[in-house]
Amino acid sequence: MFVGSKRLGVVAARTLHESIGRSLVALTTIDDRADARSAADEFTSLAGDCGVPHFELARPSELSDVVRQVQPDVCVVVGWYRIVNSALLQSVPRGFYGVHGSLLPRYRGSAPLVWAILNGESEAGVSLFRFDDGMDTGAIVAQERFAIGPDDTIADALGRVESLTVSMLRACAAGLVTGERRAVAQDHSRASYCAQRTPADGRLTWSASNVAVHNAVRAQTRPYPGAFSLLEDGRRLTIWRANVFPQAYCGPPGLVAQVAPDHVVVTCGQGAVRLFSVQIEGGDEIAAPAALKYGARLH
Repeated sequence: MFVGSKRLGVVAARTLHESIGRSLVALTTIDDRADARSAADEFTSLAGDCGVPHFELARPSELSDVVRQVQPDVCVVVGWYRIVNSALLQSVPRGFYGVHGSLLPRYRGSAPLVWAILNGESEAGVSLFRFDDGMDTGAIVAQERFAIGPDDTIADALGRVESLTVSMLRACAAGLVTGERRAVAQDHSRASYCAQRTPADGRLTWSASNVAVHNAVRAQTRPYPGAFSLLEDGRRLTIWRANVFPQAYCGPPGLVAQVAPDHVVVTCGQGAVRLFSVQIEGGDEIAAPAALKYGARLH
């Protein structure tokens, strides 16, 4: 049985159907239509294409009822974002397996790709692992890594995760169904964790270095809500595209120090960044020089 949500979940469920055919017995999702990233309707369509029952839950707690009804031998989870309790884990003979967007045991927890880019990591990965009672602490079935370039965005990283998730599930799905796929315990001494993030955490700190500001922009750009600052009149300015100004730059943090035809330069605690694409609260995405004047201050 598949359990999950969002675009990556749809891709994973489709891959399972293509890989194991009638061994996929049900799709279980959550009604998350209030989330802009919801793929709820795509799951409904996919279930029809696969010819399997589709359970759309109003609350995560309803998963136990579905498991009792379907009685799967194994569950594959992609995009669930909730802890599966011990009793439910033990009720499925061959267990629950999930995909996590990091090289476990590093970056366990929430938003691992966002945190990796925020931290300036040059490498990330995808792990297929067996659930246990901890947070992303179970034994690893497969793992793939990929490079993160200094200007790569969260959209770039998500695309690589999607591609690697497909290849990993194709290679491993049959073994998960039969119980023949081997899993290796994590080295818990190397573990690190990520806290949950909200859109409010996207506010930029201009006293940080230019690299840190650039990392914050590229980590939170589309499809996420975006890094933002406040204009002098209090309106929110979302920054969709930026890069690091290549030379040293002295100036008070948050000052619009240059206005060029296609970008503006904003000084940081160390160096400066170039802003290319922004959006003022209530408006559309526009070129930064159309939104910001020389000498303006961002907060």
